[in-house]
Amino acid sequence: MDTAIKIQPQALENSARAGRIFSEAIPRGSDVVESLSRFALEKGVEKALVWVFGTVSPATVGVWDPVQEVSVTERYEGFFEFVSASGRIVQGDSSPVHLAATLAGCDLKIVAGKIFSPTRSLTVRFDMMEIA
Repeated sequence: MDTAIKIQPQALENSARAGRIFSEAIPRGSDVVESLSRFALEKGVEKALVWVFGTVSPATVGVWDPVQEVSVTERYEGFFEFVSASGRIVQGDSSPVHLAATLAGCDLKIVAGKIFSPTRSLTVRFDMMEIA
């Protein structure tokens, strides 16, 4: 029995039309979330997928608390490298940048969650792909 999911090519074309692709650096000391938001606005990007690489200090990470209905955040001092960081940008949302990440500290301990401000770039680069 074949259980593979079959996707029609036209379904992919209609669901996410690829647009412009950007690959940029975030200047040292700049806030990652604010920089991504500003870049998208300046380029007229309404919706995009984003991937982030590099190091930050400090890092502010959080998760949604469904009981309190707020994001609970914690600021981590020190140097952290994005092991994995991906998300989306949606203009019109109260917070247009939604970036989920796993970061490793110099002690190799892992921190994970949504990235919040302040999270400052040391050597951050990002790739952004505009979507419909």
